[in-house]
Amino acid sequence: MFLNSTVIDFSKWLTISRVIASVGFYSTLVSVAIFLVLTVFYVRTNYDNYKRYMIVFSLLGFCLAAIEAAVNPVFHSYNAGFVMFSLAHPFNASTEFAFTLLCEFIFVNVEKRNSS
Repeated sequence: MFLNSTVIDFSKWLTISRVIASVGFYSTLVSVAIFLVLTVFYVRTNYDNYKRYMIVFSLLGFCLAAIEAAVNPVFHSYNAGFVMFSLAHPFNASTEFAFTLLCEFIFVNVEKRNSS
């Protein structure tokens, strides 16, 4: 009786995480689009390299959000380690392609955390 009452329904949490990732993707899409339009058409500056860097970094942020929305990674942490996995196959792609996207997502996140 006690075991049945302590079972947690994780599908609810997976659904919530998917909704949060979708909201993050769409908000990134809108903000990057506005930023690019303003930067490309309305910013007049002598620093063209700086303008290019701003465009490249905003596009990289959008790509990371798109990979996260497509792969839908699941994190599981326990003590000092963590596991990332995905049950999704974006665009009906093969398992190898989904694994490659997940590896790219992990690499960017681990590098971002190590540099800060």
